[in-house]
Amino acid sequence: MKNHSLKFASALLATTALSAAASAATIKAPAAQPTALGTSGVVAASLSAQVFPATNPQNLVIGGAAGVAYSIDFTNSLTTNFNARVLVSGAQINAAVAAVEVMDEAASGTLTVITVAGCAVQVLTDRILIQGCTQASTLQADVIELSGINYSNANGLATAGTSITLAGNVTDNNNVDTFELITTAAVVTSINSASVSGGVAATQTINPTAVPAFTRIGANTSAALGSVTVTGSVAVGTNLATAITTTVAGGLEFVLTHGVLTDAAVTQLEGATGLGTLTTTSFQGSTASFAVAAAGSVGTYTFTVRFDGTTAISAWPAGTVTTEFTAGGFNNAAPADATTNLNLLTRGGFAAQLNTVQASTAAGGTTTFQSYIRITNNGAVAGAPIVTVTDGATGAALGSFTAASIPAGATLQLSNVDLETLGGFTSNGAQYTVDLAGPLTAYAQHVMLNSTNNYFTDLTSFRNAGAANTP
Repeated sequence: MKNHSLKFASALLATTALSAAASAATIKAPAAQPTALGTSGVVAASLSAQVFPATNPQNLVIGGAAGVAYSIDFTNSLTTNFNARVLVSGAQINAAVAAVEVMDEAASGTLTVITVAGCAVQVLTDRILIQGCTQASTLQADVIELSGINYSNANGLATAGTSITLAGNVTDNNNVDTFELITTAAVVTSINSASVSGGVAATQTINPTAVPAFTRIGANTSAALGSVTVTGSVAVGTNLATAITTTVAGGLEFVLTHGVLTDAAVTQLEGATGLGTLTTTSFQGSTASFAVAAAGSVGTYTFTVRFDGTTAISAWPAGTVTTEFTAGGFNNAAPADATTNLNLLTRGGFAAQLNTVQASTAAGGTTTFQSYIRITNNGAVAGAPIVTVTDGATGAALGSFTAASIPAGATLQLSNVDLETLGGFTSNGAQYTVDLAGPLTAYAQHVMLNSTNNYFTDLTSFRNAGAANTP
């Protein structure tokens, strides 16, 4: 008796009655004598889902002219006469089986072809019938090897993840008792022949201290928008042997969509890995595209935008790049398009929040406590901060305005009355939260005057507790 590790969990129920002793046979890769089969079940060939043509895809032959081979390894040695039935699902058998061999498998794993009388082989589109096999050898039947099999009507595999499976059973010559169930196994599974991944660059920060301001990314007049990597998978062609790893398509095109392409500071868009350079006259609004010949379809492609160095660059949200394939190369159909992200551009600069800023008139009409906001530009470039005021207790928006430009090294002071007047709202009788942001390098302070004793208190580090605070 021989026991093997089964690699497939399900078994096809036979249409004939099962005997209590029925075991499971495993489909394995072929092994010519005297090579041992090993214990692993067959590994499905990874067929490119793009090999199927648009016209008459059902006529495409899978398996090559020589066909493919499989071994059916019985759990128990057969010493009696038998029939075998092998069923195919997901395709049709396209050509006659070139050879059927029955082998004895020694304890060492060595295979020996044995003589079995009868064994009439009938090949139908959905099954192979091996009938009337009569033992004529002192050796035992442990393995049936089928070879020369290829498939047609497999165009369902144009959807990646679809499989051709084999299953079946082994019975007595009268098809009454089932000796072995041939465990269902995928022998071909389709996969996409190309994958696309995006290597998005870090957020690009527009330098507020450049001269002129916002004309550079750091010290550079260029920004990396991102990259795309096109990779050939482990897919094979129709012969189930030749790997498709390089020319996965007849060609491809990268279509970039990004708001920065409309920026007045942009001069050109560059594509590495042989893509070339596009000037703004080649752009179509916020879109530009690069084409790639089939010979270079696998690789990493990077995209860089360049600026004139004198015009301020605006902030732009993230864009996208769509990789579009055309049919060709090893494939009769194009791999699916794929869209990945490009990075965003943000303007660097000043941001701060100040809490418990006193309204000009407190509840009851008192004006004892008066707040002052001081913004000091400690950078080299003048800039105008944006001031946003919200209710300190509820967070409700009250008003927003752009303050006067602050020269380098200067300080702008805004009173609570200024906040209300420039923000266009009246005193809420309580406290405010003030958010500051702008294209400058700066820091902010909040000082409060107690008009009763004329003392100032620095409340810059005081944080809002989410409700009204009493100074």
